[in-house]
Amino acid sequence: MTNNFLKYTIFFTIGVVILFYLFSNIGFTRVYNLLSQIKIGYFFLAGFFYFIAEIIAAIAIKIALKGKMRLKEVFLSHLAGMLVSGVTPGRVGYYYTALSLSKKSQNSAFGNAGVLTLIQGMNFLGKVILCLFSLVYFSSFIIDLRFYSWLTLVSIFPVIFIVGIILVLYTDFLNKILAKFKIFHKAVQYIEAMQKSSKEIEKKRMLKIVLLGFIGWPVASMQWFFIGTSLGLEIPFVNALMLQPLVTTLMFIPLAPAGLGFAEGGSVLLFKIVGYTTAAGAVFLILVRLNCILVDSLGLMDVKNFSQKLSL
Repeated sequence: MTNNFLKYTIFFTIGVVILFYLFSNIGFTRVYNLLSQIKIGYFFLAGFFYFIAEIIAAIAIKIALKGKMRLKEVFLSHLAGMLVSGVTPGRVGYYYTALSLSKKSQNSAFGNAGVLTLIQGMNFLGKVILCLFSLVYFSSFIIDLRFYSWLTLVSIFPVIFIVGIILVLYTDFLNKILAKFKIFHKAVQYIEAMQKSSKEIEKKRMLKIVLLGFIGWPVASMQWFFIGTSLGLEIPFVNALMLQPLVTTLMFIPLAPAGLGFAEGGSVLLFKIVGYTTAAGAVFLILVRLNCILVDSLGLMDVKNFSQKLSL
């Protein structure tokens, strides 16, 4: 427990230091001036579209679980997982959703984790495609080739996750390595439970999940569009559409909670590429984070119920 606390404190400190460095270079006064002129109505409208995007994500989980649970139960577990993921490196806290769902169904927590991992893999596959679209789109704005190299690197990032997920769920590569060490024998059983559950998802359901991911993309981008509008920025919807997959990919960098600091730095660079101020780029993503937390906080109802069940 102490080691985990120390580890997360270090990761959080890294994110805060990067964020502080970023804001100090931009100028705290410029950041404050932007924050002080937020149009709150548009901010809440952005939250509405994020809420719809999360419903779509919950429908995908419900489909993966063969519709055995009510959408409301899946939705609250998903929101709680998103809330926890926002304070954990690499967003690994999302696996709280698997634990929560296991308390509401007959499925094992590790079986649910396998299903969620597969869904995440399909989401990353979608991100690779969307990042490639974004690369083509933003290439028309780029003068400095260093920016293009950075964007290419970001686009490759989800591929690494996809390869890792395939190795874990569809091969015995990791199992064979861990099986050599007695201390990891229990871990091998957990991985096998994940593999079994993920392999039970038919191609037809996989296709539905992928399609829902692409439907959720423009809906989530509406959140970004209205966040920009709340700041008084005239961001064309197509810009919001192309910014969203690139910047959210950076939130999976496992060196800070939800890529804190790293994602803001990426947002600053992308905003600079398309002609906005660096201050706008940083403040924009901070507002996206706050907007997500506002909606995801509904998941606290699930955390409360989960805690009560554990205490029984």
